[in-house]
Amino acid sequence: MMRTTVFVLALLGSFPSLVGGAALAQTRLEVTYALRISGILVGGLSLSSVEAGRSYSVAGLITSKGAARVFRDFSYRGRAQGQISGTAFVPRAYEEVVDTGRRQSETEITYSGGVPQVLRYTSERVAGADSPPAATQGDAVDPLTASFALLRPGTAEEVCNRVLVLFDGRRRSHFALNPPQRQNGRIICTGEYRRIAGFRPDEVARHRAFPLTAAFTQTPDGLWQASEIALRTIYGPATITRN
Repeated sequence: MMRTTVFVLALLGSFPSLVGGAALAQTRLEVTYALRISGILVGGLSLSSVEAGRSYSVAGLITSKGAARVFRDFSYRGRAQGQISGTAFVPRAYEEVVDTGRRQSETEITYSGGVPQVLRYTSERVAGADSPPAATQGDAVDPLTASFALLRPGTAEEVCNRVLVLFDGRRRSHFALNPPQRQNGRIICTGEYRRIAGFRPDEVARHRAFPLTAAFTQTPDGLWQASEIALRTIYGPATITRN
């Protein structure tokens, strides 16, 4: 679940920003979400970002809450920065610290021309034999940049009908969102999260694709922002709802 839901996580806090000088107008975003599995609260997600010019910096946190803490604490902390070119996101740096309650991992990636270079990847979990070389992943973004791309307010044309390819340092996956549909004053788009390469054979045999539905509501300035995401996880149906 940690890798599936990492698409929509986040760290409400601050870190050194690479988004230009004081003369640039800044756009800030701070949102929080509740994570439930089979209707039971298990975690909290938060996202904090700053945009200035074409640059962005974003930090994210996911922590266990409610019933999950009775059985196992888990957490994700990450930060990323990069450039926005039209509707494309080009990361410059990414780092994460993950604790699933059973194992810990740390990742640090830098990018040159959008191509990732893995500086550190420590994990007890062995990647699949088809784990792709980082040098071939120039079309992919890090998990937190993907989260930012989904949760950042956008026009009706921007929030659906796209594919976001992810590379976490060892594994390649994607989120595909179908064209938008209007429903009760909201924009709805269906899609899936799919494991592509770098996963163990037993992981792919059990679950290769996870269907999802994202709902967007309109903000006061006329843009659309994700208010709820429903998806299947290995633990059952999950919902991520904006607070």
